[in-house]
Order: sequence, then C-alpha cells, then structure tokens
Amino acid sequence: MKKLLGLVLILMLVLTTGVFAEEDGIRIGLVWQNITSEMGSDMQAGAMYMANELGLKKEDVLFVDGESSLENQINAIDDLIVSGIDAIVIWPYDDFGIGQSIISCNEAGIPVVTVDVMAQTGEVVNHVASDNYEIGQIDGKYAAEYLFEKYGEYKGTCLAIGYPLLNSTRDRVQGFKDYMAQYENVKIEEYNLQNHTFEDGQAMADDLLQRYPEGSFDIFMGCSCAPGLGGCVAASTFGREDDYKVVCVDNIAQLRAECTAEKSALLGFVAQDPFDMGMTSVAKAVAAARGEDPGEFMTTTNLF
Repeated sequence: MKKLLGLVLILMLVLTTGVFAEEDGIRIGLVWQNITSEMGSDMQAGAMYMANELGLKKEDVLFVDGESSLENQINAIDDLIVSGIDAIVIWPYDDFGIGQSIISCNEAGIPVVTVDVMAQTGEVVNHVASDNYEIGQIDGKYAAEYLFEKYGEYKGTCLAIGYPLLNSTRDRVQGFKDYMAQYENVKIEEYNLQNHTFEDGQAMADDLLQRYPEGSFDIFMGCSCAPGLGGCVAASTFGREDDYKVVCVDNIAQLRAECTAEKSALLGFVAQDPFDMGMTSVAKAVAAARGEDPGEFMTTTNLF
C-alpha cells in the first residue's frame, strides 16, 4: 500500500512539474497583419491545421489579429512575451517598425518565425515566404507579352504601384522593373501607396486615371491585390477596360471574378499559396520551440 501511494505521489509530482513536456504542450503565438483579407484568413487556416497536425491543443495556439496596425502588433507581442509562449509567428505590418518587438522576443529567448514579410532588424529562426522578386518578374513577363501583341514590338508605358514599407511589395516592384529593363522602349513610372488597403488602392487608381488620359499608358502593375483590384475597378468606372491592362498579385475572390467578367482590364495575377505559408511557418516555429532544427533559413513556398 505504501509503495502504491508512493507511485501515485511521484506521478502527481511529474504531472504538476511539467516533466512530460509533450503532454503539457507547446504554446505558440500567431500575430497577423489582419484576418479580414482572404490571404490572412487562408494563412490562418493553414497555421491552425498544422498546429493540430503537430498535436498542439487549440487553447495553446494564441492568435491575434493586428487589424492592419503596427501598434496593435507591438502590443500583442508584448502581451505574448509576458504570457510565456514558447515560439511566435509574425506576419509583420511594417518590416521596419516590428524590429524592436522581435528584439524583445530575442531577449526573452522566444524563437521567432516571420511569414510573407521579412523584418529588417532582430533575429528570426526562419522566414517563410513566396519568392516576391520572382512574382514581379512573372508579372513583367506577361506585361511584356501584352505590349508586343499590342504594338508588334516591346514598347509602351507602365505604371508600377508599390508600398515601400514592406520588403515583399518592394521586391515585387523591383522584379517587375528589372524584367522590363531589357526593353529600352518600355517606360516605367512608379507610385507608392500611403496605406496598404483596398481603399487606398482604389483611390490611387482613380487619381491616376484622371492624371493619365486614355491612350497614355498601357500597363497598371499592382504590388498586391489592393492596387491591382483598384486598377480593375477604376477601369470599369471610367469605361477604360480596353485602354490598359492590369497585372498584380494574390488570389482573392474579387480578382477571380474579374477573370470571368464580360469586360475587364485584368490581364492576370500571380497567386501565392497562403495556406501553405501558414502551415510551413507553424511547423518551423514548433520545431524551434522543441529545440529542433527549423531547417535552412528562408523557406520559399509555392506559387499557383
């Protein structure tokens, strides 16, 4: 009887002191730019799927919607550090501004994985993203083919709409520009969004169509779906679907609808795989939390 009681007491001690790490579970934090976008929700779905596959309990995956605010993300990361999480995945809203929060995680010994947008400061164990430079190159390839079809040679004017606060969008514009640089008669004019939202993308497109009369440019390149969709909607609003063509990034319902519309300025878009990005980022974070090798730095995921 004494031996049995002793075994029970030992078992209780083991359970309460956390010797069985697998049973206690690993707690991870997910801090997103936003959950309202299709990319954000798909990426969250992939992240939650992988967390479940790896045996994490639902309550041990702490998700925070940054609501397109750097301040919200900073505050969320501070709270997660205090809560004692084992790893964190961040989809930064501002690749410069998020740096100090990552440094705070470094100081607390919490491994960080960034997804889609690479932070400019702080140490991360892995970065999971599409090859954004390649995305810009693909957009450039299809734009160049359209210009040749239109004029019988590679010439024309392209408006490239970027967002300078994110390296992902900067890389896409740079890839597009570099691809087009091989054609000396193709002119690129750059414009930047102040805020990376659909509203600002629409406002930018409306403004540019009033500045550029019909026949004055050929390609509207959007660094993401925000300006890309704005370029499509503005073309419809001003009756200029046949005047210029739009190339952009991201696989969202509104862009898919443009593909089947009777009239649309959309030439095409490059589709990322956000579900895969979410899955991969959580797999890397959990590996790091368990003291395992998260793999070669900078993991590139699929394009459709």
